[in-house]
Amino acid sequence: MNEVMRDEILDQPEALRQTLPSLRHQLPSLISEAKDAERVIFTGSGDSYFAPLALEYAARRQLPMDVFVLPSQMAARYWPFSSRDLLVAISISGEAARTVEAARAARKSEASVLAVTVNQSSTLANLSTATLSIPFRSRSRQTPHTTDYLTTLLTISAIIEFLGNYRFSVLDVLPDMVSHSVQALEGPCSDIGRALKQMEHFYFLGTGPSFGTAHYAAAKFWEVGGLRAFHFELEEFGHGPHMLVAPGDPIFVIAPGGQSSDRASLTVASLNLIGARSFVITENTELFSDAQVLHTPPLDEEWSPFGTCLSVQWLCWAVATAKGYDVVAKNSLAANPKLYEQAHRQLIRSSSSV
Repeated sequence: MNEVMRDEILDQPEALRQTLPSLRHQLPSLISEAKDAERVIFTGSGDSYFAPLALEYAARRQLPMDVFVLPSQMAARYWPFSSRDLLVAISISGEAARTVEAARAARKSEASVLAVTVNQSSTLANLSTATLSIPFRSRSRQTPHTTDYLTTLLTISAIIEFLGNYRFSVLDVLPDMVSHSVQALEGPCSDIGRALKQMEHFYFLGTGPSFGTAHYAAAKFWEVGGLRAFHFELEEFGHGPHMLVAPGDPIFVIAPGGQSSDRASLTVASLNLIGARSFVITENTELFSDAQVLHTPPLDEEWSPFGTCLSVQWLCWAVATAKGYDVVAKNSLAANPKLYEQAHRQLIRSSSSV
């Protein structure tokens, strides 16, 4: 069951190998004038928002201009664009309505707009200043997205690299690193999936770059067809949301080494106190000896989303498969999957605007 999603997860090292040279070739001819921008705004919906959110820390560390990451409706209707802005508008299909609307608002204010998409003939591509095409297409757009997410992370990183005028060697080693991780994680995540097949609530905690990954993780569980998953910022979780947790509930703490390792360790200890079942996605096994660890590649914290997202992809696949849920049919908790899909398409493709 769910072999297409499994194959997509395993496709990702090759997706990175094929995508990076193309991105580096395209960028210099697309947005050379954008290096003079005073602000760069990344926007998108769903995974296309979570990906730049996960790399916001990297962008702010590496770029000389101000960096902002906004959901597409906030960019479209609440951001004061100017001619000194660069909007990076991300939509794999190029047809996400609010992302298209954000691009229109930016162009109206004479801002530069870089579309990131696989569809060069899309609405978004046609109205943007330039289009950066992601060359690798996933096997399906019906599964919880994995390959598309990782190639979007890579595309954002290539944009940061270009705007910052500094080549990131970490991007060159990612394919081999991801290849090792996707193979190493399948077994442990499958074991966890089987162990949690009776569970009904799942929590994902993260901060900094891992906050975007926590968003992404919960979204994958929703996309199975309604698995009840919740994402929270690591520190804010202790200010009330922890009251939602029942003894035995699985909580995944996304905690690569970095600025908040100490807070993640304290959070796990506190979760154990109330009887939660803690799992930590990290490379630091010694710091989390009191929890089950899923190993992530040893990346600097700013690039850690390339590793941490792999664990949550496998977890989504493993839990759904253990429960007997088809991730394409979305036959888990939604009583009428087709009705939910109709509502989804109406929400994201509606062309209404203010």
